[in-house]
Parts: sequence; structure tokens; C-alpha cells
Amino acid sequence: YWCNYFRSSFPKVTVYSVPNPIIADQYKNTNTRTETSSRFVITSLFRLVKEKGVYEMLTVIKSMCSQFENVEFVIIGGGPMLNDVYQALETDIKRGNVRVLGFVDDTTKIKEICACDVYMMLTHFDLMPISIMEAMSASKPVLTTRVGGIPEMVEDGLNGFLFEVGETEEVVTKLNILIKQRDVGKAMGKKGREKVDT
Repeated sequence: YWCNYFRSSFPKVTVYSVPNPIIADQYKNTNTRTETSSRFVITSLFRLVKEKGVYEMLTVIKSMCSQFENVEFVIIGGGPMLNDVYQALETDIKRGNVRVLGFVDDTTKIKEICACDVYMMLTHFDLMPISIMEAMSASKPVLTTRVGGIPEMVEDGLNGFLFEVGETEEVVTKLNILIKQRDVGKAMGKKGREKVDT
């Protein structure tokens, strides 16, 4: 879609289509979650800067941790706001509701994405985040914002949920649904994997 758009709108500009930058099969059949697990894990993976929705993420985490004892948030990524995230979530980290991993290697990243129930990224702007493709490859439902090329990847209500930037209350509402109806998230994750495979 985007290649056609730019080629037709800017005929003097050369546009290259880059193949999928991830190896989707690394995420296939690697789900380490067990049916008996009582924890509901929400993973986020991005550079920790304001524009990637760090404050929105913190708001959602605080709200969810105040409502549920069995949630666990996993935050992966480095960046200038890493210490701010540690400080803001200090109590939730001590309670075991949050793990802040910082920058990790590929093996750890794949393991953490495959072990979660939901992938969340509340970015203010983006093109087509690789981390969303990785989550879809791992059959995870995606909660993200309706910016850039993301709506080309995530179809609201089908393989995840889309939100306007700053719409944290609605994110919390959808997470509540996914916690209480886990089959909904599994069905969404399956649709996401199907989209990656097509």
C-alpha cells in the first residue's frame, strides 16, 4: 500500500520495498505460556523516550496494578527514560508486578515476547514497528495506537486493538476484557500470525 502510494504521489522519487525484517518462524510454536498460569503478562518493547508513549504506558501500568494482583508488565528497551521508568514503578517492581529489563539480546527478546499474553505499544508516531511484527509472529494480540503504518498491520478488534494517542482509559478497558476473557486474546493472536504468514 505505502509503496504504491509514494510511487504514485511522488513519481520522481525512487521507492524500494524492503522484505519483512524479521524471521517470523523464530516466533512460531515457541509459546512458553502454560494453560494453568495465573499471571497475565503484558510486554512492551521499544526505546524509552516520551514520544514512544512512556507516560501513557506508566499510566496504564499503575491503573492495572491497582486493580489486579495477577498482572505482570515486562518492559524491554533502553533509552534516556529508563531510570525514570524504574523510579515511577519502584513499588510495583518490588511487588513483583513489573520487570524492567532494559536492553536485551535477541534470544531474551524472543523468549519474553513468546511468554506474554499481550503486546502493548502506545507510541505517539511510528512507521511500521518491527516489535509489532514480532508480537504478531508470536501469535500475540497487540494493543497500540492508530498512527503511521500501524493500522496496516493491526486491525482493530481482529488481531488487536487500536487507540488514539493518550487514550489510556480505553487501553485499561480492553486489557480488562483480555484478562477476563483469555480466549479472545488467543483468537486475536492467531489472526495476527495468519496476517504475518500471508
